Amino acid sequence: NVYEVLDKLNRSVGELVVEDGKEVETETAEIDLENFANSLEEIVRVYNEAPMLISQPKRFLPVSAQFELSCVSAPDPYPALLTYCRSHRLLETLLVLLTHPVTSCYPGVVTPAHELLACLQDSPLGLRFLAAVPDTCNPLVRALLGSPTDDSQLGLHLVYRLQALSHVDGLLHCLHNDKTDPDEPEVFDHLQSLFCLTFVAVGKMAVVHVLSRGDHMSVVLNYFRAKIIQKDIKARRSPGKLYAGDLIMMTVKYSDHVPFLQKYAKELIEMIGKDASQELNDLLPWLKPVENPAVFAYDDISSLVEILKKNIENATSLPGELITAVRVLKYLGIPGRDRELSIPQPDSLEYAELKYRCVMIQLFSLEGVAHLGAVLQRLCEHYEQPSLHAARLVGRQGLLLLALLHPALQLVRRVLTQLIRCRNTEYKDLTLVPVLLQTYALMQAVPINAHAHFQAQKVCRDIVETLLAFTQPVTSEPSTETEALNKSLWTLMMTEVLKFVVSTPNNFLPGLSLVSELLPLPLQVQSRSALPEEEITRVVNSRKLWSAHLHCLSSLIHEMVSTMCGSSYNPLLQLLRSVCVQLADLAAPTALTVTRAVLDAIVKAVSPEWPVGGHMMRLLTFLACLATNAPVKSALLHLTVRHSGDKTQRYPDLVVSLCHILRAIHDSPTHIQAQECILSVIQSLCHCELTLLPAGVAPELYLANTLPPRDLLGTLTLVMLEHAADPGHSQTTVQGCLRAFFMLTEHDYGFFHLKNCLEKKPDALYNVVARIVSVWGPDSRETLSCLLELLRGCLTPDAPD
Repeated sequence: NVYEVLDKLNRSVGELVVEDGKEVETETAEIDLENFANSLEEIVRVYNEAPMLISQPKRFLPVSAQFELSCVSAPDPYPALLTYCRSHRLLETLLVLLTHPVTSCYPGVVTPAHELLACLQDSPLGLRFLAAVPDTCNPLVRALLGSPTDDSQLGLHLVYRLQALSHVDGLLHCLHNDKTDPDEPEVFDHLQSLFCLTFVAVGKMAVVHVLSRGDHMSVVLNYFRAKIIQKDIKARRSPGKLYAGDLIMMTVKYSDHVPFLQKYAKELIEMIGKDASQELNDLLPWLKPVENPAVFAYDDISSLVEILKKNIENATSLPGELITAVRVLKYLGIPGRDRELSIPQPDSLEYAELKYRCVMIQLFSLEGVAHLGAVLQRLCEHYEQPSLHAARLVGRQGLLLLALLHPALQLVRRVLTQLIRCRNTEYKDLTLVPVLLQTYALMQAVPINAHAHFQAQKVCRDIVETLLAFTQPVTSEPSTETEALNKSLWTLMMTEVLKFVVSTPNNFLPGLSLVSELLPLPLQVQSRSALPEEEITRVVNSRKLWSAHLHCLSSLIHEMVSTMCGSSYNPLLQLLRSVCVQLADLAAPTALTVTRAVLDAIVKAVSPEWPVGGHMMRLLTFLACLATNAPVKSALLHLTVRHSGDKTQRYPDLVVSLCHILRAIHDSPTHIQAQECILSVIQSLCHCELTLLPAGVAPELYLANTLPPRDLLGTLTLVMLEHAADPGHSQTTVQGCLRAFFMLTEHDYGFFHLKNCLEKKPDALYNVVARIVSVWGPDSRETLSCLLELLRGCLTPDAPD
């Protein structure tokens, strides 16, 4: 049980702590990292499932799915669970694990430790549990804030929430001491400090989170309702009361915690009606949808859907009534941890509550998804060309926009996912896909310094997961394989995505980012241990399916790559390169498609005039970057080899054009850079380690599938010798030639071709030495170093096997 797990973890970590001021020396091999990881994962699981695993409902049917699991009558398990944690010094244990040089570098320990801290700070009891031990919590926060990764965000959220909780406790202390005037110095200081925390994004979310949980809002409401004793007849407004009113308004508008509205909506509406100052009048539209408690019933959501329909036209003004209705729909239709959309664990004992599925069915049958799509469409049209509106999304408007979009996208994702699961390949409706793509572009325009940036990234993740739900197997209808792939939901969805990418220039960056998120990561998969056979089979099958469905979209992929590969905008080129590597890594057909697109763009840009222009130089730079990837290198070798009898080949002639560029002498920077890129491509082609073959293959077979064939390699070597021997070329390009020659000396096949070319050009290396002597300078030192390395490789015999 959890008590034994906590005790075992505490005793195991005790071996890592200090005794008498001296650290115990422990070898890495002696530390049972798996034991720590398993214990932490078990504690996280029990903490999240405590109402079911510890308290247990009083009446429970022995089935895996029920309409509703009521835990109201069961005792709260968290006080006892947190008492266990306190008695076993859980926070001290986490501090040791996150600061020890061995355990702090092991993701299996760090990840569940962070999950546990996140779970603790999400609940009021867990937050008070953390605040009760400042001597341990402070170094824990410092450890989180000192992390160079995203863990620092966890530390920021924790420290802001603890600070907000301390001010709430201060207000509660003042209230217990009969200090009911909000303008008293001590009370005013706490209210003002609480409000000042909201000046930054993480602070605002922390204050909203703390005030919307537990009974914390009651303290602020008491000070807002307090009667002000006017000492000066001219003083008509109380600053302390204004601070309390601002905190109330902020919590209602920015908190998506619907139980808070259930608890305080009626009280707030009554207070607004009685308050003569009318500070909170703006909250009436936000509270109107929840004025009737019947709105929280699971058997009828028609009133909420009607609010959606009524507010479609004025959705761009972000009405509070619409935002609250969407939040309540999300609360009714999606469980807290959204288990049904996550990957089920084989040993999990989770129980499904059918009330959520009932709400989703009602939402679909009442055309709620269509209304949500119409709202999203209106917002995307209002924020057309999203990057132009980036400044407006930094502050309050961005927060309100995300307050509407985030729950709306979660509802759309859940309905579509369940709908596709039910209808499988029979589902063909792509109506919402263009809206999802436009919404993704809008979310990508939210600046990184915006208050809503973190929520915008969550929305992007939801859109990606929604689109991945469309990746279903091919149709089972009788048809040819090509027709089946063309008609599949997977292919139709990717068609919309690829068309969206090239539709307008402002979609280039968000579109490529979305494609990169959808595609599998390139191999090899980095892991500490060998992957099981089932995992390998799953990864391979997934890549085969992606390649099969993208094969019929080759023309769209070709258009996308050829349109953008000549861009001068570096962030776009880096993202395009990442997408091209992911595509090429899927299978040979997609690698050929990507390589053809780049080569076709280069063929169109080839000009007989010198020097080489900037556009051609950028295309060659992009090709040089892609050539360092093994699948692209293989496709490049396949396309540039001349096959006898085939008169339709375009790319072997391209090799001749690139050789002309290498021979041409010009001092233009773009021309020299183009030559450097060509040499970089040749170096990649001659690189023995850039291959798709596994280790242990026979050397002859390995080289035959890794290096260019005889005719091509001989031509390239001879052109590079001519280039190096000509004194008119730049020394940087000569150095590239010498490095390529050195690569050829690493094996007999390459050395044979280099020897033949040197016999044809016996004075080539002499000319290089003569040039180094005649124009000695900083570049000459590097050239001499490359030359000496080459000569050493030529003269040193290979070591015997």
